[in-house]
Amino acid sequence: MFKKILGKFRENLLQNTREEKLSKYLKEIICEYHKDQNIKILDFGSGFQPKIAFYIHSHLKKNNKNVIIHCYDFYKEIDLKNLNKFKEINFKNIDEIKKNSEKYDFVIVSDVLHHIGVEKKNDLIQILKNLKLKSKYILIKDHFEFNLTSRVILIFMDFIGNYYNNVKIPKRYFRESEFSELIQNANLEVVKKISNKE
Repeated sequence: MFKKILGKFRENLLQNTREEKLSKYLKEIICEYHKDQNIKILDFGSGFQPKIAFYIHSHLKKNNKNVIIHCYDFYKEIDLKNLNKFKEINFKNIDEIKKNSEKYDFVIVSDVLHHIGVEKKNDLIQILKNLKLKSKYILIKDHFEFNLTSRVILIFMDFIGNYYNNVKIPKRYFRESEFSELIQNANLEVVKKISNKE
């Protein structure tokens, strides 16, 4: 009951504005680096309310793009049954990603890495290396902590945004230097960096 109330509180508090803004930023980057009409996107860790995927799909369709999005997460059969009602957005269990030999124009990793665990450096490096094989571009959105106060605020916001979905709440977040080191160790090259976006 508490989780349902928390979910409704989040919905009323944020009213999807965060996801809407973020999806517009991502759409702009996608259009900047991909001029073709056809776009194929892998959304890694898309979640149980995959609003980012739906908003990006909508924004790109308004730009007359043909969009296919494959969303991967820890979905159960009942989740897949409820989510897979849309022709151009397909949901799959995250285990399927290794079996999928498809290539994508973009991979989106939005607020996922800190949930895996900032301390799990080798796991994170391997995930990013595997995703690099799937696409030329990986769009990563995540949070930085700068001190104890910023960490507590991020934990609180994560609790509001994710607890009702049984998503593990992190104990800490990336420091900017840690994130740069992760990108370097995964042999990724930063071609664009945007700071202070929601």
